[in-house]
This record gives sequence, structure tokens and C-alpha cells, in this order.
Amino acid sequence: MKIIPFEQLGGVGDGDIHTGAGTDNANAFDLAVKAGESGDSVEFAKGKQYKTTRQIPIHNMSWTGDMADPPVIFGWFTSRGKRIIGRSREQEMKKASISGLRFHRCGPHAEHGILIDNMAAFDFDGWITASAAADGEIRGGAIGVSAFQPNNRPSKNVNVKARLSNSANFGVQYGNVSGGSIQVIAENCVREVIGIEPYCLGCKDFTAAQVDSDSIQLIGHGLSPAHPLIYARMDAKEGVEGLPRANYWFVIVVDSDHIRLASSKEDAVAGKAAQLGRVPLGTHRLFTCGVTKNIRIHDSRINNLNPPTESWARGLDGVVVFTATSGGYVENIEIKNVKIRDFANRAPGYCVSWLGLWDLDITGFELYGGRIGGIRVGKGTLNGLRNSSGELITPKTPTVVTPRGGSVRGNVIRDFPRYGISVLAGTAVVRDNRGSSAAKGSVGFDSLRSQGSQLATEQGGNNFTVPNGLPYRARVLKEPR
Repeated sequence: MKIIPFEQLGGVGDGDIHTGAGTDNANAFDLAVKAGESGDSVEFAKGKQYKTTRQIPIHNMSWTGDMADPPVIFGWFTSRGKRIIGRSREQEMKKASISGLRFHRCGPHAEHGILIDNMAAFDFDGWITASAAADGEIRGGAIGVSAFQPNNRPSKNVNVKARLSNSANFGVQYGNVSGGSIQVIAENCVREVIGIEPYCLGCKDFTAAQVDSDSIQLIGHGLSPAHPLIYARMDAKEGVEGLPRANYWFVIVVDSDHIRLASSKEDAVAGKAAQLGRVPLGTHRLFTCGVTKNIRIHDSRINNLNPPTESWARGLDGVVVFTATSGGYVENIEIKNVKIRDFANRAPGYCVSWLGLWDLDITGFELYGGRIGGIRVGKGTLNGLRNSSGELITPKTPTVVTPRGGSVRGNVIRDFPRYGISVLAGTAVVRDNRGSSAAKGSVGFDSLRSQGSQLATEQGGNNFTVPNGLPYRARVLKEPR
């Protein structure tokens, strides 16, 4: 591997992120792409600012800068929908390594920093920062990997260590990623500074004519054993008997054209199928879940949340979000030593939101503040789903997934204005959390009933201090299945 200085490719580091002045390096970045695909590394000069007016495609690459005085690469775009580095349209999975560089989102349309998918490996150790757009708004996100249609082709071995400021829609977001880690140091961001949001990979429709006993005919389904699915009725007035709402289902492969469904991964492996009853007239749909698995979120600090407008601040999204709302599933998400400090109580909603996913363990957080409180456990309602062609495939009838299994354990939650932990739907074990708040009207742990769901299944060992002797409320119900 040769190390090629960017200047040898015609690069000029005379840009100005504040005014957009400087040499346009779009052609030099085209040559950097070719160098990377040839197996060479590109080195950028410390302290320089490199402007481009064209999006750079992700490619097989090794880019380096300087950790003490990082070079800046900034996109100055005259139209919306651009990223500084965007996805490759090639089918071949790419391997990329970026270290010691700062990517800055600015100009008339300061949108996303790095938004990529289909990665065999991606390692990032650097900065993503932003300036306001021409209308004064901060928008867009920092790093998204296999997240958001059509950028949701699965990736693997993704490790991001990012220093962020002014990320808006998201900070570091993993969609369909298998294996890797997230470490974030963030200041003055808005929402979803860390996001785990696997994305639906498509759907398969069936009618009553395709169901024989417990077997569903799906010609050439291409599904793997025990793969997770979500069921929804489309124009059918009722759902299939035996497929209750708000659940994941798991594939039992009968043959290349037929499947059965199991209510758990273990049952799918054992071949124990759910018993299907009447199939009402109309179209029914099975969504193929994308999967995020084997991800370690660790040693992160998120400070001084700063929504630019009141509408941003009033959202319920959260600072760290784990969600099924895009039709995905998670396995083995490890969390260790993550601190959120929102002393001004500006964070949208809760510091941490767990929406719909199964078997998630919320642990290892140290939380201060939040506009509403510390941790929320609630339902995930599918929305905005599209297939690979961009066609909207979201169910017309609201379809939700509710949490099952998993826990909220061993977290420290302080200075919450209303709720330390709020379990609003599904089931969760809540144990061994500690916290205190001086805010009037705050409650340590609050469990509510919603849509007849069974909620907090076990509660104990928590130690919350709240003002004025307010009641410490909890409902203790039976263990989850």
C-alpha cells in the first residue's frame, strides 16, 4: 500500500467552512476514490480545510489525517439530499478506514455527514461537526450505517468512535449492522445522538388461499430459519387467528415456497409452529426484519443537549434510542459506561427510549435530566417503511411491537423533572437502579397500563429519592413468558 498525500492528487486545503470560499476539490476526491480502489491510502495535511461541491461515494479506502490538528473536509452543496460521504451503488461490499479527520456539514444545505451501507468493514475515529444552514436551522445527521431506506443494505464489522457537535436528526445511527461498536463524545446535539434502529428489508403478502393449516405459501421466499418477521393486516378487516398483534414471529422453513411461523426463536429452531386459525378475506403482510446484532455501546459522554426550536425540544424521541419503529429486530446489544448530562432539561423527551424491541437490557447508563425523565419503555409503531424501490409499504392499519423480556437494571438516574423510569407498554424487569431528583412532582418509577398490555413484570432493589415524600409507585406483575 502506498500513502499518497491528497495534494499529489490535486487537492488544495485553502477552504473556509464559514464562507464556503476555497478551491473545489471535487475532481481531486474522484482521484482519491480511484487511489483507494487501487489499494492506496490517502493522507490529508493537518489543519487544512478541503472543500468539495460533490458527494464522495464510499469506497475501499484508507484515509488519515492528524488527531492533534485534524484536517477538515466539508461539503458546500447547492441542492438538498447530499452527504459528504454517501453510499456506493455497487453490489460489492466495501471496506473503509477513516482516522484523524473532521467532516463538517455547512453551506446552503448542511445535511448529512456520512450515510453509507453495504460495508464489509468500517472503522471511523474522528469528528463530525456542523454549522447552521442558510435559514439558520441545524438539520441532518452525522453518521448513519445501513440506516434509512434505501441506505439499509446490511453491513458488518462497524466500529465508530465519533466526536460530535450540532448533530440534529441523528448522531451515530446503526441500522442493519452485525458486529461492531459505538463510542460517542457529543456536545450541543439535538436528538438520537446514539440510535439503534434496524430497518425492514421488504415484505411478502398472502391471502387465505395461500394458507393451508399452519403453512403459508410464499413462492421463492428466500427466508432463513428463525429469521424474525412482523405480521400486519393490510386491507383485511381482521387479523389472522393465532397471530396476535404487537409481536415478532420467527420463520420455520418448510421448503423454498412455504413457511410456518413460531412465536419465539427457540420455538422456530425446535420446529414448534404457531397454530393458525381463520384467515379473513383480504391481504395480509409479513415484513422481513432487518437485524442489528452484536453491538457494544461504551464509554460515551453526551453533554448539553441543544434543540434549536421548541418543536424539537417537545419531541419524545430521546437522546439514546433503541427502536422497532422501522420494522427491525435486535440481538445482543451491550451497553457499558454511557453518561448523558442534560442539566438544562432540554433533551427531547427522555434520555433513553426503548421502543418495541424484545430482549433488550438497558443497563450501564448514568443520566442527568431530560425534558421528561430518564428512561422510557414503550411500544414501537411501524412507520415510513419502504422497499428497495422506494415504494411505501407501511401498513394502513397501525401496527405496533411491544417490548418483551429484557430489563432496566443498574442505571443511575438523577435530576429528572418527572419520571426516573417510565414503563408504558410491554414487559420489562426493572431492578437495582438508583437515583434522585429535586424537581417538584418527580416520581422514581411509574408503571402504567396501556392497551391492556401487561407492564412491569418485576420491580425491586431500586433506590430513588424524590422531594416532599412523594409516593414511590410501582405495579408488580408476573414474570414475562
